[in-house]
Amino acid sequence: MNRYSGGEFETFTQFNSGLANDVIYAVVCDREHVWCATGGGAGHYDTYKEEWAIYTERNAPMHEPWTYSVCAGDNKVWIAAWGGGVIEYQYESGNFRDYIDPDGEMEIDLFPDDGVVHDITTAVSHANGILWVATYFGMSRYDGNHWKGYFDHDSGLASNFINFLRAKDDVVYLCTDEGLSCFNSEEWVSYKKTAMGGERIYWKDGESSTKADPTGIAHSFTIGVDLQGDDTIWVATSYGLSRGTRIN
Repeated sequence: MNRYSGGEFETFTQFNSGLANDVIYAVVCDREHVWCATGGGAGHYDTYKEEWAIYTERNAPMHEPWTYSVCAGDNKVWIAAWGGGVIEYQYESGNFRDYIDPDGEMEIDLFPDDGVVHDITTAVSHANGILWVATYFGMSRYDGNHWKGYFDHDSGLASNFINFLRAKDDVVYLCTDEGLSCFNSEEWVSYKKTAMGGERIYWKDGESSTKADPTGIAHSFTIGVDLQGDDTIWVATSYGLSRGTRIN
């Protein structure tokens, strides 16, 4: 992990610091706290105290130490743990709790909206009091009290295989293996690459429509997304980087 400050880089590795592992999938800065998801557990660095902590299956409710994503908000931190669902850390109490698929079924979501849709989580993002969770089997939305699952067969989600997601304000952007999907809790818009350029697929209340997109994203296999300012979106794909205008 690298920190750039005052015109200089400082590099943290598992050999010169308390970093859990050099394979890092995500980093989030929350005030003085730096959290990172690594292949060897979740790492926490207190920049004021200059102290490290490592969280694995030995001291947190994780299935194994492989963590994929981390986000922060409302004085909490959420970690996407491979095979372990979502791990929540509360600053005030210093306690962890886990959110896993209650039905224990690995192939399907047996009971709708009973929790996170699957234990194999790939990304978490928090905005406006809502936690969004990506898995390889669909997406979950959590408002602090209730869970809601979304799948490609009953919503506008481009595919259940979600590589990454990012939420901003009331909209979540999802990177799937079959396109980029955007959702505001009511309406969906998905972007896909076609032989003719691209297409936009609109979905609401079970009704869908498709429009041609002359430019389109670089490729339908999307692996990363982020927002710049209020109206610029960047999308990483398996065949290049795309830049577009954010949908409000």
